[in-house]
Amino acid sequence: MFHLKEKQLHIILGLLFGASILLFCIMGLPEGNVNTDKRQFGTVTDYSEAWICEYTTNSQEKMKAYKNDENVEAFEMSVQEVVSLPAAVPVAADSKLVMTNKLPAILDDVIYMMIETKAQGIEVYVEKECLYKSSLKDQKMSALHIIPIPSRYQNNNIRIEFSNADSENVSKANEGADKEYTAEMKIDQIKYGTYGQVLMESFLENGIYAVTAVILFFCSICMLVLWFWISNKPYQKRILLNASLEGLGLGILFLTQSRLFQVLTGWNYSLHFVRAVMILLVGVLHLQLVRCFIYKKKVLFLVDVGILFYGVCYVSFMVLQGFSIMSFETIYLIGRIMFGMIILIYTVVLMVAVYEYGRKEGRLVLFGNGVLILSMLAQFTSWIINKEKALDVYLPLGFLLYLIVIWFYGLRQAIYIERPKDTAKEEGIRLRSTIVEQLNPNLIFASFNTLQKMIKNGSANSVKMIYYISVYFRDNLRAIEKSGEVIAFEEELEHIIAYLQLQKTRNQFLNFAVECKEKDFKILRHSIEPMVENAVKYGIAGKEHGGNVVIRSYQREDGYAIQVIDDGIGFDKKILSRKSETALLSLADVLKNSCKAQTEIISKEGKGTVITIILPMLENDLLEDD
Repeated sequence: MFHLKEKQLHIILGLLFGASILLFCIMGLPEGNVNTDKRQFGTVTDYSEAWICEYTTNSQEKMKAYKNDENVEAFEMSVQEVVSLPAAVPVAADSKLVMTNKLPAILDDVIYMMIETKAQGIEVYVEKECLYKSSLKDQKMSALHIIPIPSRYQNNNIRIEFSNADSENVSKANEGADKEYTAEMKIDQIKYGTYGQVLMESFLENGIYAVTAVILFFCSICMLVLWFWISNKPYQKRILLNASLEGLGLGILFLTQSRLFQVLTGWNYSLHFVRAVMILLVGVLHLQLVRCFIYKKKVLFLVDVGILFYGVCYVSFMVLQGFSIMSFETIYLIGRIMFGMIILIYTVVLMVAVYEYGRKEGRLVLFGNGVLILSMLAQFTSWIINKEKALDVYLPLGFLLYLIVIWFYGLRQAIYIERPKDTAKEEGIRLRSTIVEQLNPNLIFASFNTLQKMIKNGSANSVKMIYYISVYFRDNLRAIEKSGEVIAFEEELEHIIAYLQLQKTRNQFLNFAVECKEKDFKILRHSIEPMVENAVKYGIAGKEHGGNVVIRSYQREDGYAIQVIDDGIGFDKKILSRKSETALLSLADVLKNSCKAQTEIISKEGKGTVITIILPMLENDLLEDD
């Protein structure tokens, strides 16, 4: 069962962001902004009444109603009628809809007409002059058109031509088949006003998204500054970093949801591109944040599968869009559904991690996810009750409250873990002095005496003895020089074996075995050897006929496990204390602070002792980046 390491996660996220920027430069760059003239604010004027519509239709129902004759059998007919918007006009697939009206009196230099289309091309003419023509990209999706109309055109006739983007393809597909095909064309309201009035109208429509985006940008940048400023190890600050990145991603997503941003930038196609990409990237960022609270291997596997699934979906969706099989609007819709699903699914995963595995620190995050789910339910309920006037306030506020909770937790974790440099320096000095005391001169002198006898007797084991003495010396000196260093467990195990071999030369009744199935993980230097030394000095030495010591390491669901087992005299756990740096409780504290390790001590008097150290897999992987 695999899991992704932190470096691999960074590579995946970097590739997705890099691909998004590259695709934006190739496909999503806007084709230009509308000319703007910032005037007074106010409300726009509805311009939806009394439009003269001319179009060709092959809808039998429409032709019968237009001719007021039940016996109409014509293949198609030109229709001219007065329509008030919004309206659905049954236009023949290969024809245009032409709408004509008279422009009002224009009191300002320029007014701006707002027209929203859905997969339609649009051309605007005043008399014979073309004022606006939509781009080919905008004709393939819903678009908002802001059309400037100078005052010199007031009281003239305006003509707007709508065409279906896929009318040509539809027409070809239906040749020789059933030719009674109607491409119903839906036209929403048309409004006009000054630029300030258009901005105000856009803000009133869903300005909560723009406001939330600004708050998220500001808070995320502040948290990133704090993340950079706090002088802790990277893995200790990763919650703050991931929450800030998700905040920036959600800020971009909410900004592109805002009609105000669309009006200010004049983006249509680019806006759909950014939305589609960001909804997928935000899903990955959310999973990376969830990952910070997972420690069990099975649960970690589920999160990593979700991240890889998002990566596969990203590549697949972009390829399908490139072949015009899937639109950015469809990708965005699927992305929203996927994002909602992962929030629900991984909230359950967090719940299991918090309550089943006793990770109490995740309760606050679970509360934040609960707020998020409630906001999603409220938004969905509002949409079901009234699709046209559904309130957009629930989702932005829900995500904002959720991130505030995560930021608070991540900041508290970073500050709580951080230690003053003076204290760390004092601990380093104390640790070095303790290691000097642990050099065990009696063991060294006894080992040299044994070596001398071996050499005199011509023993072939004298070479091995020299090797074990040199390893023991080397590792102790390195521990003095680099106290607090994180090393590979294999290196620590080499030091333990050298110690046991030297002890065995003094006590022939000491037996030991090494059963290490897993060695590819990190441990604090000189943190396990003192436990082995305690087992030999206080467990086996107190037994009349010696005993056995077993060193084990293996991988389990909640991380890497190391066991130090002896069948010595045992002890009552109530007598354990932290009086010395090599006491079991002191060593357990050091491992917990440095590696987030959990230590279990089981001992029975007269039976022996089992010490189990559990190193969380995710925390151990992060030590490599420290």
